[in-house]
Amino acid sequence: YKLLQSQGFGSRKWCKSLIETGYLQVEGEEIRDPDAKLMPEEGLMYNIGDEEFQYRTKATILLNKPVGYECSQKPKENPTVYDLLPEIFQA
Repeated sequence: YKLLQSQGFGSRKWCKSLIETGYLQVEGEEIRDPDAKLMPEEGLMYNIGDEEFQYRTKATILLNKPVGYECSQKPKENPTVYDLLPEIFQA
């Protein structure tokens, strides 16, 4: 479940339930044990149901927020700082 949680799929409880119900496949092999030890590597392919994903390592981005931008993914009045990031980091 830690692999799914690190990729932003939800809480520990939600990720465990996805695995226990058979929704996770890693490299074509169904995983049903939430405590299974997986060694994630860049490029590892896994499926949640019918949708395929590729493992991504985390990145930390430092950005000096320009005046007039909001630090929100749902800005109310001004553009969001997320628009300033390269497209690969906006997913």
